[in-house]
Amino acid sequence: MAPGVITRLRTLVAVLGVVAVASACGVRSQSSPSAIEHDDVPFGLLDPDAGTATPDTPGPAAGRVTVYLVGPDGLLPVEREVARPGGPRRAIRALIAGPTTEESAAGVQSALDAEASELSVQRDGRIIQVELHEGFFTEGGAQIVALAQVVYTLTELEPRVRVQFLLDGEPAEVPRGDGVLTNRPVDRSDYSALGPAAAPPAT
Repeated sequence: MAPGVITRLRTLVAVLGVVAVASACGVRSQSSPSAIEHDDVPFGLLDPDAGTATPDTPGPAAGRVTVYLVGPDGLLPVEREVARPGGPRRAIRALIAGPTTEESAAGVQSALDAEASELSVQRDGRIIQVELHEGFFTEGGAQIVALAQVVYTLTELEPRVRVQFLLDGEPAEVPRGDGVLTNRPVDRSDYSALGPAAAPPAT
């Protein structure tokens, strides 16, 4: 096995076991998720620089979204069919649903609890706000991996956006991929150590 793959495996295993980090980040429970507004609108339609689409033009994620589960080498992108248009709320629903039976048999996992209530998601310009609440994490708390799954899934819809995690409507302090706490908006660069493994060069 290549050294780079071994390093990624060690990183993923270490992150999946960060119970101490998860408990230290200060995420508390919330009695109910915040109201979701306009969360089914494709990101392209919310972009002030976007042009006017015709009725026959499908949205950027119409009918299909990519969510990020956990494979042996890091986050694993998989496609899911969703009702049109495929906005952030439907992407998060598909993510929380977790791996299929066939994917689970192949070793694909998720740090998100399939029994958890949906995350509350709304957009504010180029920031996607995600309200955290009780049931977000799996038992044992692989919190960093769960956060990375959400960030990669939401930024798949539009790579330029960033994700702000909230608690009771205020910026929540969450760990980045390196374990450092932040209450600022995050993006893929903050969890790049857990990102999908690069494809091997063609021979």
